[in-house]
Amino acid sequence: MDHETIELAFVIVAAAAIVLQLIIMLGMFLALRKATSKMQSDFEQLKNSVTPVIESAVPILKSAGPMVETARGLVTRLAPKLESAGNDLAATAQGVREQTAALNEATQQMIERVNLQAARVDTMVSDALDSVDRAGNFVVRTVDKPVRQVSGILAAVKAVLDTLRSYEPPMRRAEAANESEPLVR
Repeated sequence: MDHETIELAFVIVAAAAIVLQLIIMLGMFLALRKATSKMQSDFEQLKNSVTPVIESAVPILKSAGPMVETARGLVTRLAPKLESAGNDLAATAQGVREQTAALNEATQQMIERVNLQAARVDTMVSDALDSVDRAGNFVVRTVDKPVRQVSGILAAVKAVLDTLRSYEPPMRRAEAANESEPLVR
């Protein structure tokens, strides 16, 4: 695999991790948002249903002072809890934002490290391939010249041997010519 493929694989893995974490954090955010809106709507429903009853029952409630005081106490006790829940929700959302920022920074650092390592690997592979190429050229030059010389010597020896095999002394040639002529006497 070449340098770009390795780097691309690392970037894809990092991007997938970022997307997965983003989806998880988005899910948490949406769940918290839904819970907040549900609590607000429940509180509004409670307020809307209790307020008319209290207002229409004011004359009755004046005579029922202890009940009004109990309702006020209940509202007084619930208000800080709802406010605290809202504050907790805001703090959680802030924590999610901070974690997302930290995750983004960590991802950027990882990508930078991957790029540096990929560059180092590319340099090492390029150097190794250059060394192999130089060694191959050296071997070709070192072996090729003696092989050509030996090949030339063998060709010369073969040519000499072929010449010696096909050479017939002049006497033999004359005898061979005489044998091929018919005797006319």
